[in-house]
Amino acid sequence: MDFILKHKNYEAAVLDVSEEGKILNVREVIIKERLPLGCLSENNIVNDEKIKEWWNERGIPVSREDYQGLMRILGNTNSNKLLMESRALSLSDHYWIDTIKDNNKWEDVNFYENGFDSEIGELMFIKLKKIYGRNTPDFSSGGNLRKRWEINKEGQRVLVKSGKSPYMQEPVNEKIASELCKRININHVSYTVSEENQELVSICANMTDKNTELIEASRVYDVKYPSYFDMNNRYNHYIKMLDYLKVKSGKEMLDKMMVLDFLILNYDRHFRNFGVLRNSDSLDGYVSAPIYDSGSSFFHEDRAEKIKLPEYVKIRTECFDSLENQLNLVKNWSWLNLENLKDFGKDCYNILLEYKSVEKARAQALGIVMQQRIKMLEVYLNQKG
Repeated sequence: MDFILKHKNYEAAVLDVSEEGKILNVREVIIKERLPLGCLSENNIVNDEKIKEWWNERGIPVSREDYQGLMRILGNTNSNKLLMESRALSLSDHYWIDTIKDNNKWEDVNFYENGFDSEIGELMFIKLKKIYGRNTPDFSSGGNLRKRWEINKEGQRVLVKSGKSPYMQEPVNEKIASELCKRININHVSYTVSEENQELVSICANMTDKNTELIEASRVYDVKYPSYFDMNNRYNHYIKMLDYLKVKSGKEMLDKMMVLDFLILNYDRHFRNFGVLRNSDSLDGYVSAPIYDSGSSFFHEDRAEKIKLPEYVKIRTECFDSLENQLNLVKNWSWLNLENLKDFGKDCYNILLEYKSVEKARAQALGIVMQQRIKMLEVYLNQKG
């Protein structure tokens, strides 16, 4: 079947898509510049495989909690087919799928200006007996944790995200990371915590709008193929791509992100949960996206008795290097005032104890660890002189 890959109202390419929602080939490129970022090879040649990769990463991942059960309830389907049913519309970027016959307008279908069905999102949190609409941005939301988009009373598009069993700590971690960012002046998405059906969830307002879209770091990284000298140095190559795109505050935000991740022991900072924002009409005006998605950190999967330093060996961060080694990549420290984090360990303890599901021993251990991480950062800076 022929489908049009659109960017807002611009027709980017004609795609041949199977009934299973798989892109078979790129039949025709109409506007090369409107393809998803990172889909061009050397010499500005369209890379079909990169377009297929982008598409396959767009839907609900197989690693999502209870993925198989969700697909069974929805009719033994798959992520790609669900994308087709919702036109692959998203609340992160402005790409979508249309047919030549329908020729819809962006203004009439996008989720920034139009409502959407809520049942699918609710299904991910509670079991519904019947599913009605599939016109939803929930089919284009990545990540392993259950999440849903909703429109709040003020008309804002907000993302509601769960924690992971058995400790369900991720929502509170988002709140702690938000408070830490506020203390040391890091641009961030602000999270609040609520309780739904006896489980904690984090809630945040959307960072994008109908004129501004998010480009994940993985797309930025693929703008150009790494040189021979950068093949084994992801940081150097990513910095070069930021410079190439003229991303405002690009290096500065990386510095701040790596310091934050050191403090909260974030082993889940990978190239799909940070990035840049751009104007989707002019395709420029790149700026660093605020910090978001920091919940899978701070011993979120460990028993209370295991929450201590030095921690046991874990898989290193998927970003640039180990959390400690990444500190050596930080170029500018002038923005950081550790005095603003004085006694922040106690604040973490108090934030955690706000929620009945967090045991006191866990909150105590995490408060101690946070204070130790702040001290470790202070020692590191003193040694640097």
